[in-house]
Amino acid sequence: MKKILINSHGYALLITLILVVFFLALSTMFVAASLNHSRQEQTVDISNQAVVAAEMGTQYYVKNVENLVALEAKQFVPSVQAELDKIKIRFNISLSDFYGGRSYSKLGEFYDVCKPKLIAGNFVELLDCEINEMKKLQPSKFVQQLNAANLVSKVNLNEREVNDEKDLKYKITSIDIVQPTITSDIILNINVEGSMGTQVKRNLHSELNIGSPNFLSVEKTPIISYSDNAVSDIFEPPNDINRICTTPASSNPSGTCTYAGNDLEGFLAEIPEGSDIIIKVIDYCAAIGTNSNCNFSAYDGQNVPIYIKPTNGILDGGNANQLKDSIFYIDGFLDLNNMNQSSGNTIITRSIEMHNGVNMTDTTIVVMGNSGKTGLVKWKEQGANSLIIGQNSKMCVNLNAIKLDGADSSTSFKDSSFSFSGNGKIIYYPRITHDKLLPETANQVIYTDDFEDFLRQCSVSMINIDGEYQMESMENGDFNFETFINYNP
Repeated sequence: MKKILINSHGYALLITLILVVFFLALSTMFVAASLNHSRQEQTVDISNQAVVAAEMGTQYYVKNVENLVALEAKQFVPSVQAELDKIKIRFNISLSDFYGGRSYSKLGEFYDVCKPKLIAGNFVELLDCEINEMKKLQPSKFVQQLNAANLVSKVNLNEREVNDEKDLKYKITSIDIVQPTITSDIILNINVEGSMGTQVKRNLHSELNIGSPNFLSVEKTPIISYSDNAVSDIFEPPNDINRICTTPASSNPSGTCTYAGNDLEGFLAEIPEGSDIIIKVIDYCAAIGTNSNCNFSAYDGQNVPIYIKPTNGILDGGNANQLKDSIFYIDGFLDLNNMNQSSGNTIITRSIEMHNGVNMTDTTIVVMGNSGKTGLVKWKEQGANSLIIGQNSKMCVNLNAIKLDGADSSTSFKDSSFSFSGNGKIIYYPRITHDKLLPETANQVIYTDDFEDFLRQCSVSMINIDGEYQMESMENGDFNFETFINYNP
């Protein structure tokens, strides 16, 4: 038999070599993977640093752009004011021309849109309309100014280093402005690039929403100053288009109508409560059903304004006892016998003469006078007559247009026939010194140099006065900055 010799020492060496080779290969794989992971981490870190640089650049440039927008807004405001002034001038000319019987101005950017507001000559609503139309255009006009300003050229376009990290930089690449619609906000798209070294660059897109800035703050309250024209305006019925009042009274729309019937008190009683109707009367005596004595006694005016322009300049009011809730604008001379137990009345007239004594209660009488100081306030024609300003009553006198000196002048308020009762008071405009005038006393004899204040205290309507209107623009736009950053542009 053959003998086979087996040497086991060779196998052990071979296995050892195989294991060594295996572990070396495995180690090489781990080392390669580790090096690759390290390179990936380094790449991610560099990329993150580029994003951080872009974020820092976004914060920097957004703040700069906000400041630039605010600066442009301040420079934009004068143009808004100029446009507003054009509307104001045209409005005042139109108002004056319209109520003066002349053709009013139809020139203006917004006339075609706003002319329906001119129904019944409502110029205040026309003014509101034109200002609102103007305000709608301001955001888009402001965007035009921003585009013309080329904001991107006003910020530092050079790359900026992040602190001392010379390889970490950011720069702005573009600023685009989204043109707004009437209802949308103004949005500025700001694009910033961050970089780490020369190879890795990251871009961030941010939206800076500046809202829809309001460049106007308009106060339409008229600034009323005294003039003969202003006094004349008081006696002109507002929005008068010579429309005849119709029956029933409830069928009449708001505004002025001319009453041509002969039962004015009955007509007034049919007007619905809260109505804005205003009555103009040519012949008051005929309107109340009498052609002789236009007696005010036991008359209920229903708090409806009545504008009267006597054909001969004089209204013979007869007695006014128990006159109630009446508002009269008498463009002429009111000749009155007496007044007792009246309540809730306001009588505005050019001149007044009271013959048989007047005890005013809950009544305001305003004497506006005439140009050339020919207006009169008289009550002592027959010696014993007296004028008592009683509880809740006022006598208001425009001293600029009242005759105080010479023959046939006003009665002296210092005369013993004049007195107060309860909380009655007299209000003078303006503040002057005269022998016939009472000295100022708290809450009883009041002087004012403010014509508008005088009219307000004396319950005189100013709706028809062609006053200047206070229209001022804001110093800058009303901005509400909001920023949104898109990390995946």
